[in-house]
Amino acid sequence: MGLASKIVLGSCLFAEATANFVSPGLNKCLDLQAELNDDGERETLKEMMEDEKTNVQLYECHSDHNQRFLITNGQFRSFSMEGFCLTAAEIEDNADVHLEKCVEGNDKQLWDLTGNGNVQVTGSEKCLDVKAALKDDGTRENWEEIQKHKTVNVHLYKCHDPEKTERVNQLWGWTPYKHGKPVTAKIGDIVQMAEIGEVSTCATDVSEAACKAAAEAGGLNVGTTDHPFAGVRSETGCFAYLDEGTWGGTAYYGYLPGGGEVTNPSQLTTMTNGFRYRIQVCQVCKLGTQLRFNSHSRRTLKHGNGGEVGLDMEHGTKSEFTLSDAGDAKYFITNSEGKHLTDDIGVLKFVNNTGLWESWRISDAGSGQSFVQSHRGYFLGDLRGFLHLHSKADFIDEWWVHDIEGKPACTVAQ
Repeated sequence: MGLASKIVLGSCLFAEATANFVSPGLNKCLDLQAELNDDGERETLKEMMEDEKTNVQLYECHSDHNQRFLITNGQFRSFSMEGFCLTAAEIEDNADVHLEKCVEGNDKQLWDLTGNGNVQVTGSEKCLDVKAALKDDGTRENWEEIQKHKTVNVHLYKCHDPEKTERVNQLWGWTPYKHGKPVTAKIGDIVQMAEIGEVSTCATDVSEAACKAAAEAGGLNVGTTDHPFAGVRSETGCFAYLDEGTWGGTAYYGYLPGGGEVTNPSQLTTMTNGFRYRIQVCQVCKLGTQLRFNSHSRRTLKHGNGGEVGLDMEHGTKSEFTLSDAGDAKYFITNSEGKHLTDDIGVLKFVNNTGLWESWRISDAGSGQSFVQSHRGYFLGDLRGFLHLHSKADFIDEWWVHDIEGKPACTVAQ
C-alpha cells in the first residue's frame, strides 16, 4: 500500500473516534467559533446549536468540547454539537468550510483522511486548506504572515501533489488533547476536561452578602481597587473570573439595571463570557436516602462492579446512590457497594476513601435541576452519553437529583 493510499474513515480504525484536528504547520486546532451576541458576549453551546451554520477556524489547541470531533462513516461530526457535520459550501476552490446539520448522503459532508495527511472531499481533488487572507495590495498572505494570526479560517483548495510540494497548509494531524497538551501514553485514561476550572464554592442565596461570603470562602479576591465588588454591570448577581487575565480569580456582584440587589434567581443573567462563571447558589440535599442522578438527556448515573462509573438508560440498584455530609456544604456520593465517587485528577471512579477528592458540591441549576461540582471546580456532565468534566457550567451539566419515588432530593435552602 503506497504513501498516497487512503485511510477510509468508515473502516474499523476510524469508525468512531474523537480527537482534535491539528494543523502541524500552525500548531493550531480546528475550532468551532462562538459568535458574539448583541451584548458583546459569546454564544453558549446551546445558542450555537440553534445557528444554521457555525464557522470553523484554527485556534490555539486546548481540550474543551468545541475542538473535539467524531469521525464516523466518512463524516466529521462535532462531538458536543450533536448532529452537526463539517461541510463544504461547494466542492470547488476557495469554497467555505463550516459546520451545519448532518444530512445522510450529502457529498459535501463526506471526507477522507489520506495517507499523506490530507483531509480530502471524498471522490474529489479538493482538500481542507489553511486560508491565506487577501491583503490590501491584492496578494495573499504568505505562511509567515498567516502564523502571526490568533485565528485563521479554513476553506477548500485543489489538493497539492505530495511528491512535489513542500507546503504544509493542507497537512492535518488527528490528535487527542488533554490538559491543553497532546495525549501520550503517560497521560492514561483521563476524562475529557478543560484546563481551568471554576472555584468550588457556592452562596447560600442570591444576596450581595452571601456572594461576598462565598467568594471569600473560595479564596477569591472580592473586587479590586479600580473595580469595586458591587455595582451595576452587564451580569447580575454573583460571578467571578477564571484564574487568568487581568481580573482572574476575582469575584463581583452585579446589581439590577435600575439598582439594588437580586432577590430572585429569575433575575440572574445568563453567563456568556468565556472567562466569567456564575457562583452558584448552594442546595441542601437529603442524606442517607436512596437517590438517582438523571442527566439532561435522561440518562442515569450508574456504577459497575470494579469502581467504574458511566451512564445508562436503565434503572436498577447500580443507579442508586446516597449522599452524606462531607463538610463545607459538600457531599460524598456513595454507591450501593459503599464506595464513593472521586475526581482523581480527571479520572472518575468509585473508591473506598472519603477525603477531599471524594467531596462534591451540589448547587442550583434552575428549573429543579442541580450542578454537581468536584473538588477541583469541574462540573459533572453528560456529553452525548459520556461522562464529562467541564470547567464551566452549561446545560449538559444539569442533573435531576431525586429519590426513588421521583421527588426532588436537593433544593435551595429557604
